[in-house]
Amino acid sequence: MSSTLEVRELGADEMDLWDHFVASSPQGTIYSENLWLKLLGCPLRVLGCYKGGELVGGIAVCEDPARPRSTLHVPPFTPFQGILLRPPRAMRYTTRESMERKISFALIQSLHCLYDNLTLAHHYNYEDIRPFYWETYRQPKEYRAFVAYTYIVDLRDIDRAWSNLDDNTRCVVHKAEKCGSSVAESDDFAVFERLHQLTFERQGASHDIEGRLLPRVYNATRAAGRCQLFLAHNREGAPTSGVLAIWDAKRAYYMFGASDPRYRSDGSASLTLWRVFQSMSQRFPEIDMVGCN
Repeated sequence: MSSTLEVRELGADEMDLWDHFVASSPQGTIYSENLWLKLLGCPLRVLGCYKGGELVGGIAVCEDPARPRSTLHVPPFTPFQGILLRPPRAMRYTTRESMERKISFALIQSLHCLYDNLTLAHHYNYEDIRPFYWETYRQPKEYRAFVAYTYIVDLRDIDRAWSNLDDNTRCVVHKAEKCGSSVAESDDFAVFERLHQLTFERQGASHDIEGRLLPRVYNATRAAGRCQLFLAHNREGAPTSGVLAIWDAKRAYYMFGASDPRYRSDGSASLTLWRVFQSMSQRFPEIDMVGCN
């Protein structure tokens, strides 16, 4: 394997190459792009696996500044990164599976040399996690794996997407419309930020990390033309709910949602999400609901 595959760290001048690979990889998302990695503000490495002169695999990892030789447990607002593989080639499945397993092994072994504590959240298109088991099999500390879930909403036929909603959700959307709620695209981030803070206060949760990073996420993706904010207002003009959607070349992502606790029963949250579906369907085949755990 070492005679055919080489793993090395990519330099800052190679991030355009990395972003191109992320866009082409079935596992590649905005969360592995340089745009996202920079806004997280943490130390990081990007490792590339080469076969000859071709980049065939890679991974971006965020390091934990508080723990030497450790990655962050899960980077904030980052549902998955993990190993990325090149697009499948026209070859037999067994041949492709073997090559992808070798790429994974090469990257895992390089990571194992760099880190004592390693946490990775792979994309759902990463099919085979056995190399992680085999790398540490019968060692004192074996790698552990678990499944985190998300929902992917097919937006290619928006009428079908509507019919696939459960009856109660459709009724709530109609209720919100009849009560005078309206949803529009907006640039009023201050309003959404306040709704987001109110959501955390209602849940009794700390807003410190989210409150610090949310403006950075919005400002970075907004500057890159990669997000849209949607706000709902009631008949009196009060803001009631909001959603921030982001996207890459493959799909949209439901990144943040927030509601004023005083209006949680008015249906505007469901109406806002449906308007997001309608808007994103004009540009993307699907939207990732980013976690349902």
